[in-house]
Amino acid sequence: MRFIIYTVLFLSFILLGWGEESLAKPLRVVSMSLCSDELVLRLVDRENIAAVTKSALIPYISSVTEQAKGMKTIMGTVEEILMLDPDLIIAGEYTDRQKVSLLKQLGFNVKLMGNSKNFDELKNVIREVAQLTEEQSKAEVLIKDMEKRLQRLYIEKPSKINVVFYWPGGRVAGTETMIHSIMESAGVYNMAEQFGIQYYDVLNLENLVMNNPDLMIMSDYKTEIPTILREILSHPVITKGFPGRKTMHLPSQFLLCGSPANIDAAEILSAYVKENFKKDQRK
Repeated sequence: MRFIIYTVLFLSFILLGWGEESLAKPLRVVSMSLCSDELVLRLVDRENIAAVTKSALIPYISSVTEQAKGMKTIMGTVEEILMLDPDLIIAGEYTDRQKVSLLKQLGFNVKLMGNSKNFDELKNVIREVAQLTEEQSKAEVLIKDMEKRLQRLYIEKPSKINVVFYWPGGRVAGTETMIHSIMESAGVYNMAEQFGIQYYDVLNLENLVMNNPDLMIMSDYKTEIPTILREILSHPVITKGFPGRKTMHLPSQFLLCGSPANIDAAEILSAYVKENFKKDQRK
């Protein structure tokens, strides 16, 4: 039955000319992922946003909850999007490919937003979204502000502190991740680099103990909820095995997507290091 409905809609769109790409500025933009929400809500005027995802309103994963208040929110189903008749749909790298494919088959203008592993890539993605939405001037203002904040960090940053970002399950963030760029911008050394870890991989407890990081960083994502993966964070080796080791949590909403909020995380980390490590430890 659903196939018949989609087929009828598809034929209707072709006959009426709906869903065709337009050279005009999009006036009904739909975001299909949290990460596209993060940029769409920063770049596009509210009246030109048809909908963002419900995730945009969840404080512990979204850094744009204020911008999302009062907006139409969706789960991201094809049925919901059909009803909105958008002239531009922006999906993320991890958006369900079947949904994306079906929407394209129905004639909609669907664009995939890339993932960012560092701040240079993030600036490129912001410019890509701005080009799609005809908001280039806003993008350049946003990027200029990012560059000022990053430059301030580079000037003020402390010297190298040996740091590891530890996820539940024992995974660490490697050199080809935005978290690495956050650490680099804050002036700390990512211990995962010496093990050749590029993305997210498990670092066993033996290597962790032998290298004795000065600081262990974790996300504050649902720390109050016990899970099997989180049990490793309570292991005696981690809680008692590092003499002088410090632990801090970064807000998860500044880490989950590539966005200007990543700089908030870098600023928090930089401030923590300067406050908690003596100058001679930072040389």
